[in-house]
Amino acid sequence: MNLIKILTIISCFFFKVIIAQVPIYTFPIETVNYYVSSGNGIQIYVEEKGNPEKTTILFTSGYMASRQSWHPLWYDTELGEKFHLVRWDYRGTGRSDKPRDVKAYSLELSGQDLKAVITKIKTDKPNKKIITVGWSMGTPTTMTFMKNNPDIKIDGFISVVGMVHLNFTEASLNTEEIVKYSIAANDPDYKFSTIAYGLNGLSNFRTFKPSSDQYRALKLGDSIIVPPEYRKYEAKPFDFRDFFSSLDIPTLNLIGEEDKLITLEHSLQFANLAKNGKKIVYKDVGHSPPWEDTKSVVRDIIEFVSNI
Repeated sequence: MNLIKILTIISCFFFKVIIAQVPIYTFPIETVNYYVSSGNGIQIYVEEKGNPEKTTILFTSGYMASRQSWHPLWYDTELGEKFHLVRWDYRGTGRSDKPRDVKAYSLELSGQDLKAVITKIKTDKPNKKIITVGWSMGTPTTMTFMKNNPDIKIDGFISVVGMVHLNFTEASLNTEEIVKYSIAANDPDYKFSTIAYGLNGLSNFRTFKPSSDQYRALKLGDSIIVPPEYRKYEAKPFDFRDFFSSLDIPTLNLIGEEDKLITLEHSLQFANLAKNGKKIVYKDVGHSPPWEDTKSVVRDIIEFVSNI
């Protein structure tokens, strides 16, 4: 057997090993991507897949997170077959515009960006059924949109380990270690190594059990590419308790029993405010249910949306 044949066989062997061991995400043909224009001409990147005639599930991410944080649900075959899925990037994250002005970032502006996405979805189908899903800070972002736009009909709301209010004198967030890493992640001198250290440290609080290398790398990559101005914008207190308790639409709170970021007490108080709501607490799950217990989250979302 000559050397070329030997090298060919060895190459094929290693190629098969790589294919067998490395998870590869595929991008189905039906995935569509585009931009919508928000306030001051900011371009917001959007992806959608599935049959647009079906109910839309609209995913809104958390702080310093791009649309990719929804990967486990986005690539779930059953969800994609049963519903029309949409996800988007906040300004400053992923493929959306990244303005270099600290005043270009706020909860109100994030809600405005979400409005631009929903307006696009409803352009040709004004009566389109939409279920909004907010993860962590995606929850107050979604409620900001709904409160500011009562004329735009939303048919259901799912909060994934989200906050209903933020008051810096109340312990809705767990603190000490988080504060240490947050200070590093928002280094006033913008030292890359310090910021990376802080962001990597914060990743320890995203899951109850150690996160996968894939998830850690994805979250770290998402947060590293956001502009310094995004990390430095002023986080202002908010309170949606009265608004949430007034909602007539079906709501679902998905809660991680071992969440290290949002206290269980806060999550339960939030869920109990619902007029037409349901809550599910996942055992041995932290702040990232879509990654920590994908199967259960998919099952519960399908059941909730199918009954609306």
